Amino acid sequence: MAGWVAAAENVNSDSAENPLRATLHDKKMSEGMKMSRRREFLDGYNAGTRAMDPDRAMEFAAPDFKFLDGALDYVITRENFAEYLLGWEERMQSIGGTGRYEASEELSQDLEDVLLSWGWWKFHGTNIEGSALIKVSDEGVVFEKIAYYRMPSK
Repeated sequence: MAGWVAAAENVNSDSAENPLRATLHDKKMSEGMKMSRRREFLDGYNAGTRAMDPDRAMEFAAPDFKFLDGALDYVITRENFAEYLLGWEERMQSIGGTGRYEASEELSQDLEDVLLSWGWWKFHGTNIEGSALIKVSDEGVVFEKIAYYRMPSK
């Protein structure tokens, strides 16, 4: 935002002389604020899921939130997310894991109307790993989809 603050000082100093520059600046500031808000949604959602706190994660979810787990044949929604997340440790322990995971190689890109975040993850105590894609709009986290490089045995 520091770059935008400097731009605001430059644009506002002559906005009466050049209203177009002030309008473009206002549009850029508005878009920048949306990008920042999407980042807040992503960071809050990730903090909630990593803390195994479904209520906290859902504070940052869009109304039509979906979680798609490639190992399951159903969609997780806001309504059943708590059950899914709170059952995570037990499911992982049932296949030899610790119930914890690590995420690395996280990349994100804030586009015009959405923020996309991709990461690689691994379940501790297992050889199960894969990737996750999270889509965030101005309403919150729209979906998270996890795909497996190595699947858990059924």
